[in-house]
Amino acid sequence: MAIDFISTIDKILKFFIGDRNARELDKLQDTVDKINSLESTIQKMSDDDMKEQTIKFRERLDKGESLDDILPEAFALVREAGIRVLQMRHYDVQLIGGMVLHQGKIAEMKTGEGKTIVATLAIYLNALKGSAHLITVNEYLAERDAGKEGQIYEFLGLTVGIIKNAMSQEERDTAYQSDVTYGTNSEFGFDYLRDNMKTRKEHQVQHSLDFCVIDEVDSILIDEARTPLIISGPAEQHADTYKMIDTKVRQLKEGIHFNVSEKDHSVVMTEEGIEKIETLIGMGDLYSGKNMHLPHFIDNALRAHHLFKRDDEYMIAPDLETGEVSVLIVDENTGRTMPGRRWSDGLHQAIEAKEGIDIKEENQTLATITYQNFFKLYGKMSGMTGTALTEAKEFKQIYDLEVLEIPTNKPLIRMDMDDLIYGTTKEKYNAILEEIRFNHNLGRPILIGTIAIENSELLSNQLLKAGIQHDVLNAKQHAREADIIANAGALGAVTIATNMAGRGTDIVMKPFTVNELIAFWKEKDLAPKDLDPSLPKEKLDATIKKFWAEKLCDAKDGSSDQAQKDLLQLMNYHGVREARICETATGLGGLLIVGTERHDSRRIDNQLRGRSGRQGDPGGSQFYLSLEDSLMKIFAPEMVTNILRRMGLTDGEALDHPMVSRSIEKAQKKVEDRNFSIRKNLLEYDGVMSDQRQIIYRERQQILDDIDLKDAFQEKIQDTIDVFTSIHMSENISEEDRNYDEFIEQSKVKFNVEISKEEILKKSKQEAFGVLKQKIDQLYSEKEKKITEEGVRELERFLLLQVVDQKWKDHLHAMDYLKEGIHLRGQAQKDPKVEYKREGYELFTQMTGAIIDDVVSLVLHVEISQEEEEELLSQNEWEATAELHPDFDANGPASQKELINLEEIEIVPIKNEEPKIGRNDPCHCGSGKKYKKCHGKGLF
Repeated sequence: MAIDFISTIDKILKFFIGDRNARELDKLQDTVDKINSLESTIQKMSDDDMKEQTIKFRERLDKGESLDDILPEAFALVREAGIRVLQMRHYDVQLIGGMVLHQGKIAEMKTGEGKTIVATLAIYLNALKGSAHLITVNEYLAERDAGKEGQIYEFLGLTVGIIKNAMSQEERDTAYQSDVTYGTNSEFGFDYLRDNMKTRKEHQVQHSLDFCVIDEVDSILIDEARTPLIISGPAEQHADTYKMIDTKVRQLKEGIHFNVSEKDHSVVMTEEGIEKIETLIGMGDLYSGKNMHLPHFIDNALRAHHLFKRDDEYMIAPDLETGEVSVLIVDENTGRTMPGRRWSDGLHQAIEAKEGIDIKEENQTLATITYQNFFKLYGKMSGMTGTALTEAKEFKQIYDLEVLEIPTNKPLIRMDMDDLIYGTTKEKYNAILEEIRFNHNLGRPILIGTIAIENSELLSNQLLKAGIQHDVLNAKQHAREADIIANAGALGAVTIATNMAGRGTDIVMKPFTVNELIAFWKEKDLAPKDLDPSLPKEKLDATIKKFWAEKLCDAKDGSSDQAQKDLLQLMNYHGVREARICETATGLGGLLIVGTERHDSRRIDNQLRGRSGRQGDPGGSQFYLSLEDSLMKIFAPEMVTNILRRMGLTDGEALDHPMVSRSIEKAQKKVEDRNFSIRKNLLEYDGVMSDQRQIIYRERQQILDDIDLKDAFQEKIQDTIDVFTSIHMSENISEEDRNYDEFIEQSKVKFNVEISKEEILKKSKQEAFGVLKQKIDQLYSEKEKKITEEGVRELERFLLLQVVDQKWKDHLHAMDYLKEGIHLRGQAQKDPKVEYKREGYELFTQMTGAIIDDVVSLVLHVEISQEEEEELLSQNEWEATAELHPDFDANGPASQKELINLEEIEIVPIKNEEPKIGRNDPCHCGSGKKYKKCHGKGLF
């Protein structure tokens, strides 16, 4: 009853949401009509005339017209360019998709509806006024789309660039200078971080972030939102500790010394376990001062052994870049390995110790940002995907992005069957094998989705034993991915894909001849051996259907009405409307999707389904489940199992009931909500770092922009002198209590000036300030004479950059440790979030104060010649050794450390534009100060 009620509410909500979607699309129809009315005019233009239009558009924009004003003409121009260059004409629904992207929204478009050609409309229009970036999930797609759709932009007079991993600085700079730039989400993000580590402006490449279209936007903004980008450098050495702890942890027993929770993805030590590990290590109390570092190593070792499985979360294989045997992370969403990426915080080293391979030492964070906060930097962001509606709430609340469902060009006729659920994994795989065998023998192409590499290899072995040829598409076959996908729509093709590896490439039904089809059926014993393929198609169809009825339905007379009715019923049971003589697999039921298990996310399941039924083609999907599946074990307690058995679930037989599918979706919704909470949690914690990062990067950029710092520097020197004299020469300190010797000594240490006691004896604070200021001004003048005023300005710039960078690195390290232990504040009845914000602000304030003190002292103390200065300036480079995009969920600050109560999170929206903060408004950091006196103040 409860489930039926929920279903009813869901339908009501969908009704109203659907209406809103339709209303939004109706608003765009007038513009579509305008674009269509311009088509005949554009067709009459020569190629040169069309290219000239780009120049005219830019002139009109310079004179005050808006992008919306010229949209109909620009879209009509791009449509005609598509016809002339690619022989592809944008459908009306694709024009609507282009407008949705231009509006800064997400366009949900089903597989095969031409998302890449849709993007050309919005990209061209927005490239007329600023930079336009097309962001993809991998380099293959970036290169493919830049090479194909890029021809449209070049035809219209725009330049096109592509950002790749292995590029020189000059090539990267040229790509960013282009009107349109293609690249992966990680490369754009890392370039932002790299630019803010550069010590010279001319070395920066990413000049502006105006407009972007994110392809597979759900993958980037949802699936990868938990994983921050990190650039790191060498830190302390701990290889021996990892090895020692690994040997000790192997001696602990689950259930006695520690407990594992699959649901929470965590390992927790028991009291008995703590005593046991203390005895094994032999270093006394695990939480004493000298041993405080050890619990972190033990925690990672336990997780490495009991939460991370080889060929599931990671693989052991030669690194493609170095050739060394390495732990390679497997992307949980794509099934691909991620060479060069490492889990941070020591987890990767713990897994290396577990596997007995060389331990690569942990790195220190030099720069980091989440995708949420990186994409927030764009003036306008949009995206496209086949699966976004299930996450529409998150897109709106977190990114302020609306999702609009774009109609298909042709109706969707794919048959999506109710889930089949079995008692055991073995029974489930037996049923899957039979389904594959039946459809494969028909010649129907099949795509089988698994959620782990080990599952794909288990199924592959079963198919090999059954004599069914197939391809496996997972992290281990990454190099062959394009070839495998290209053939996945061929006659009788069987392809196994892990977590939608190959996403972004359409599976097209490949043509074949009638001769090839008949030969295939003869080989599978589904056609008479003497059947002549040259017979008329009607005769062949009748002969085949008669043969199948007798072969598959045990009919005595295969041509009888009852036999043909039974055959049709059998075909429908397997999701085939009809099978007939044809020249593509659309005549055999189209691509069949077989899901071997439900993913945690409904969206990932929808992505798998979405590979079938493109552009109105037939197709089908069927998911197989068992009570032993991960999702069922976590969210289907024994009570549910008993209910299912009472409903008819028996050994070896499947239960097919709509309630089962609804229950599974409800379980998936719970996981999605939990993952949403984790992403919100990361966002709120990174929000603190984001505020601080923007201040440091803004100040750093001003230094690189050659702003004359002399006046600002002099002001900071005066502030430093004022604080110094207030401490030593305050009016509140009596003459007898004044320590003149300390004042003189500290003046030399801090400011590099010599003051006699007579010069300050019995002087007021203000007079002492004047004496010190005069000495420092004199010292400054001498430096300017020695290495010129310009040389001193360069020296100030160099030292300020050097100190800012070092202090920022140290601050990131301190913030990492703060985040690591902030969950303990909860035990003291304090809100960890509030405490993290407060303590983070204190650390930041201390850092900025230290920057000023250090730079002032360094500038006044340094003694170099002009030649030495030039040599020094050329050496100021950061030492970065790794660029990481670790699995944040696996590493676990949100889920394992329990940083905050996930039930109590208040969603913090991220807008596409920075909110306006008045200088006298309270600062957003929570300090209680005015903005101008806090984060609005800056360093210089």
